Amino acid sequence: MRKVLLTLTALTLFAVPVLSASAQPRTIQNEAVPVFSTMDRLDIVEDEIPDEGEYKGSFYYEPSFGNEIRYHLWDKDGVGMTIKIYNENNKQVAIGKTTKTKNQITKSFRPGKYTGFYRYIIVPNDGGSGYQFEFSSRAF
Repeated sequence: MRKVLLTLTALTLFAVPVLSASAQPRTIQNEAVPVFSTMDRLDIVEDEIPDEGEYKGSFYYEPSFGNEIRYHLWDKDGVGMTIKIYNENNKQVAIGKTTKTKNQITKSFRPGKYTGFYRYIIVPNDGGSGYQFEFSSRAF
């Protein structure tokens, strides 16, 4: 009888803290986890081609952002568009084209040690206006 009582007491002493600990959920603290991104967002535009027939934009880049720039163009109306990217010296550094059947492109280029603004021009292939598009660029 004493052995049974001692065994039950010992089991109770070990079981109570385990049950009480699992009954109270602990929240995970996210403050200690650093937030970082391996890609710096340079520009995001969701717009339409103006009446002039071409959209003009720009973004700033420096080598500390990363050694490659990736850009994405989504031709929402599927008319076919061309994007050309130039550096401040007016040198074309990248070009991309969508078509009626392939309305999204993602391309990249390496800008070297160039620091400054890049300008881009988006033109629909039929020369029209009012077409919806989305452009984004990131450095990594």
